[in-house]
Amino acid sequence: MKLRSIFASIWLVGSLAMASTVTAASSWTQAASLLAGRTNFAATTLADGRVLVAGGSPGSVVGAEAERYDQASDSWTRVGNLVVGRSGFTLSALADGRALAVGGNSATGLQPSVEVYDPTAGSWTTATPMHTARANHSATVLADGRVLVAGGVVAKGGATNEAEIYDPATNVWTRVDSLHNPRYNHTSTLLADGRILIAGGFTPGSNHSPTKKAEVYDPVVDRWDVVGSMTIARGVHAAVRLADGTVLVAGGVISPPNALVVTATAEVFDPALLDWQTTGSMIMPRRAIDAARLGDGSALIAGGFGPAALTATAERYDPGTGSWSQTASMSVARAPLLQKLTDGRVLAIASIGGVTTTAVEVYLP
Repeated sequence: MKLRSIFASIWLVGSLAMASTVTAASSWTQAASLLAGRTNFAATTLADGRVLVAGGSPGSVVGAEAERYDQASDSWTRVGNLVVGRSGFTLSALADGRALAVGGNSATGLQPSVEVYDPTAGSWTTATPMHTARANHSATVLADGRVLVAGGVVAKGGATNEAEIYDPATNVWTRVDSLHNPRYNHTSTLLADGRILIAGGFTPGSNHSPTKKAEVYDPVVDRWDVVGSMTIARGVHAAVRLADGTVLVAGGVISPPNALVVTATAEVFDPALLDWQTTGSMIMPRRAIDAARLGDGSALIAGGFGPAALTATAERYDPGTGSWSQTASMSVARAPLLQKLTDGRVLAIASIGGVTTTAVEVYLP
């Protein structure tokens, strides 16, 4: 599941030049542009390898447009519109080839509504709504194919600790054990043993302070357990599971959003110890970022907001050395969603905040 920043009102665009070794033989190439400019959208890679993009905010409108990318032909194809235009929602690929769009903000407010995309028909149908309307939540596909939705914004200044699970086979939502801590704009990562790690995010209230708290959900016993806290409170950060089963967390906002202090720090969660260890910091601080694990086990982070502006720079984390190195920069400064393609390349799509763009590039590791 990929997170959506609600802090998307900064319009400065720029990048920082950094004196660091560029990862050898890596490059970005232009890919076919999106058919519709968008920001605050959602994307997922379907079971057949094609990439589905939907919703977001083209201009001042909450959009319903959806399109699909075929890496073999480097082309986007319009598919049916969402039933409800939405932003700040989640889009998850299901094991049966379909995709699930959940919640978010629409023109009429927070949504409990849910839709399912059928790739054969190229259209969306309404599914059973959630029990709780929410946005900026997490959605994680479990090992058994069900989808866990947790946390999120439920009202102005408010967040929830409620969680529920969707069963695609029965089209039924079931309330499950609640998080210990209400939060939104957190990360949710499926662990190798089938449990789910939730880390950081923002707490409800007037200041919307980030939290360092983390917890793990066990779907077998339906229980959230508090685990070791991160060393730094953070929200709108990136998280990715590494090849050894640990989880890398990097960047994010470490202050209330009205201050917007951005960090370059990173840390790693060990599921065996249920605790965190610091690792090397990124070359530059960044927030509203996404991460993708590459075929060699390293992790890629591209773009995002630096301390004052969007950046086109990218960097890679080496789990063996615990260090980051600069890699090739994108041609457009933005905060893209990253989708790994079946051939090992990574698609960087548009921007989740700051600008409405059709920009798409492909990273060759």
